[in-house]
Amino acid sequence: MLLTGSPFTNVIHWAGGRHSELRVPKLLSGHHTRCTQVEAVDIEEIALTLNRLRLKTGVGNSWNERRVRSLRSHLNLPAYDPGQQDSRLNLRQVAEQLAVSTAIVRRLIASKVLPGTQVMPSAPWEIDAAAIASSEVIQAARALRNRERRPHCQVDDRTPCLPGLHEESTEDEI
Repeated sequence: MLLTGSPFTNVIHWAGGRHSELRVPKLLSGHHTRCTQVEAVDIEEIALTLNRLRLKTGVGNSWNERRVRSLRSHLNLPAYDPGQQDSRLNLRQVAEQLAVSTAIVRRLIASKVLPGTQVMPSAPWEIDAAAIASSEVIQAARALRNRERRPHCQVDDRTPCLPGLHEESTEDEI
């Protein structure tokens, strides 16, 4: 047997005088046979999160890709569909939409300006996409980004200070 031809179309010359053409698809630029599928990356992130939370399998093992796949298969969980619209965002996504850092998003959650939930402590934050469209959240994020301080009311300590209602008095007015 003798192989001739280009790397994508090969002709096999058989000993009896017959010829066969063998076509091999060309891989895309940057791809090779050992590329990791996107689904595997998602599963690896799940395993990393479970290990970070110090959760173990039923027999006490740490999580890896194979164990996550096995559990998802056993529970008949559907595969993640990136095209499916989800109303929940994570810290990074909220930070990008508000044009602030993730530390500022954490401060907004801690101050109860932005409602966020965690499945358990140390798990990723889940924030409703509709909540970040609120003018209160946008103003608070802008104030933290610009390092603005909240105005202090000089009317009375028991009177709540609402943004925009009380102007800070200057020394010229007193």
